[in-house]
Amino acid sequence: MIYKIINESDRQRCLLEIQNMQLGEYQVIVEKVKKKRTLDQNALQWLWCKEISEQKGDESIIEIQRINKLEFGCPVLQEDLDFFLFYQNQIAPIPYECQLKIMDYISVTSLMTTKQFSKYLDDVFAYWTKQNYTLTFPGDFGLDNY
Repeated sequence: MIYKIINESDRQRCLLEIQNMQLGEYQVIVEKVKKKRTLDQNALQWLWCKEISEQKGDESIIEIQRINKLEFGCPVLQEDLDFFLFYQNQIAPIPYECQLKIMDYISVTSLMTTKQFSKYLDDVFAYWTKQNYTLTFPGDFGLDNY
């Protein structure tokens, strides 16, 4: 059973449920909900994919997104042991071109918190601008703290 507790009523309902449980072996996990990526962060990454694709001329927006997810998103998520093990066992052993195609079928950026997504965006921006691609600066997009 999962409870989302945002007010006193939610907390009381959760506590009542626990009090009414039959004695037995249970595991109760309480964790703070992490903020997911923002819509602005997501929009900025797609804008950058479009800008890179237009400047490269030989790769689509989707192909650029695959590269970004694999090269920058997966390393950010590998800080989590479960994702690290998944990546090392299921993705890393296969050829690079197949890894890129798999990015269409696994969640990467949608799993990120705002903090993780900020790291991802920093890494994407640093890599592509070092390759002499011109990307919209986050502040110009209205994201001073992305």
